[in-house]
Amino acid sequence: MQSPEVDDPSGNHIRAIARALATLRLLNTGQRWSLHSLHQQLGLPKSTVFRILATLQAEGYVQVDVAAGQYSLTRKVQELSSGYTEQSSLLAAGSAIAIRVTREIKWPLAIGVRDGETLVVGCSTMPYSPLAVHATTLGTRLDLFTSAMGIAYTAHCSQEERSILMQVLSTSQPFETSSIRSRLSDARINGFAIRHSVRGRDSATLAVPVLHN
Repeated sequence: MQSPEVDDPSGNHIRAIARALATLRLLNTGQRWSLHSLHQQLGLPKSTVFRILATLQAEGYVQVDVAAGQYSLTRKVQELSSGYTEQSSLLAAGSAIAIRVTREIKWPLAIGVRDGETLVVGCSTMPYSPLAVHATTLGTRLDLFTSAMGIAYTAHCSQEERSILMQVLSTSQPFETSSIRSRLSDARINGFAIRHSVRGRDSATLAVPVLHN
């Protein structure tokens, strides 16, 4: 006998969670909802909708105006998006594109996002590339001033952010300011940055910034 909480034969889809999420999405489309209107829009029995609302209320995501018999979301729902940043949006949008391009041109691609004083590879298409020299670079931390990706990012971020990064990094890793500024200037003019292969490295890297608008 199939469990009432499971919506597919594989048992991977939990119906109760799906219904709760559907309720949250619907509540998010309006300011106030009655139990009857939620029941009509969701197509679920009123008793089921009531239990979902009671659970969400107990967890702090829903509040009810007892006198008016209306439900609405609380400020706590904003916490659900705190882990989804602009960087997350970039990786979500770019990963599928990077994989598609790698399958077309065969070369491995990566997308990096800044994390403190370094860039972190959040997407690597090496598993999809016959030319990859490593299994993956996912999670690799790259220096802002020696890696192509770091130079491309630092050259195209805001002047304020760039100044802060240079000031912070100068205290932890001394570097020749004029040389770095020259590389950053070249990257801004060219629209890309290159890390040439050196002894001990068997590849070169080309990096371009992902720009807003």
